[in-house]
Amino acid sequence: MNSDNGASDADIAALVHRLMEAAGVDPSSVSPSHAISFRVIITGAGGAPAAPGGSVVPPAHDPEPEICRIGDELCITAGLPGVEPDHIAVCLEGQALSIGGKNIIRDYHYAVPLPPVDKETLSVSQKNGVVECRVKVLPEVPAEPKPE
Repeated sequence: MNSDNGASDADIAALVHRLMEAAGVDPSSVSPSHAISFRVIITGAGGAPAAPGGSVVPPAHDPEPEICRIGDELCITAGLPGVEPDHIAVCLEGQALSIGGKNIIRDYHYAVPLPPVDKETLSVSQKNGVVECRVKVLPEVPAEPKPE
């Protein structure tokens, strides 16, 4: 079978093999049931790679977690693609939420500053590589009026 641009399955398999080796992953250690994706960025004039000689370009930064307030609750979502639920770590200390995880290729770590929240209400769920944390925000204490 050929793709739209004429590359055969063998060509694609060889390219994936080379990409995995360049990423430091032993291709023989990955089960065929795993889905692996790569982001290929070509820069430079005329489409020529900016890193000749096979030098490794550092990965692009991951998007920051999304924080949204719904009523008295904060919802924090972060992408951890390929991380199994039992490899996800969420920690709420003081006014910071840490979300981390590890898959066969890399580690993820996010630190999110929060307003005062009720630690006891923290709930964590994961689906399709997205971690969602929900926590109730504590009511604001009004400032004491200054004596006149």
